[in-house]
Amino acid sequence: MLPVTWDSVLICVSLIVVFIASFTALDTAGRVAVSRGWSARFWLLVGGIAMGIGVWAMHFIGMLAMMMPMMMRYDTRLTILSLLVAILASVLAFGQTVGGLHLTRQRLLSGTLILGAGVVVMHYLGMYALLIEPQPEWNALLVALSVLIAFAASGLALWLAFHLRQGRSSSDADAWAGLSGHGHRHRRYALCRYGGSRVQPQQYDAAARRQ
Repeated sequence: MLPVTWDSVLICVSLIVVFIASFTALDTAGRVAVSRGWSARFWLLVGGIAMGIGVWAMHFIGMLAMMMPMMMRYDTRLTILSLLVAILASVLAFGQTVGGLHLTRQRLLSGTLILGAGVVVMHYLGMYALLIEPQPEWNALLVALSVLIAFAASGLALWLAFHLRQGRSSSDADAWAGLSGHGHRHRRYALCRYGGSRVQPQQYDAAARRQ
């Protein structure tokens, strides 16, 4: 199995990015509460886009922080697709939860399912966009656990976003939303390993150059 190390500077950058995105999304949630009509729809769109870009950027910067003794490149189309999935899921989930007058269990559940599914699809699209041979080997049990955590973190973020618009303090909400997303990303990276024990790093370099 190839050794994996992490660029601590990029990890810190990804943490800063997710906190900024969380603040932006949660701040726009408060603006939704005092807006009507097209103005409210505009802020819902802005908040959803901010959340989607933030989640995706945190994930992609985290992937750039991952260092292995091999050439690493990314499929542009899959990378862009993962970004679009994150934005679409975030906009839909944001509108489903923050856009209502009351956050019922049904609205929270549907928003959680949308955002959680979007985060999971975005993550694995991003992982498969990494052009290496062979593809990572996944631990099925831990993958299933990570999916459950993704949905739980998504539900928490949406619940916080709604309650911010009710006038509660945003500082704790920013911290919880940021940490839940950042912590979950690192748990997902622990679910796979790259390469078998009998494959040498030089073989990976040669395979990557042929991509």
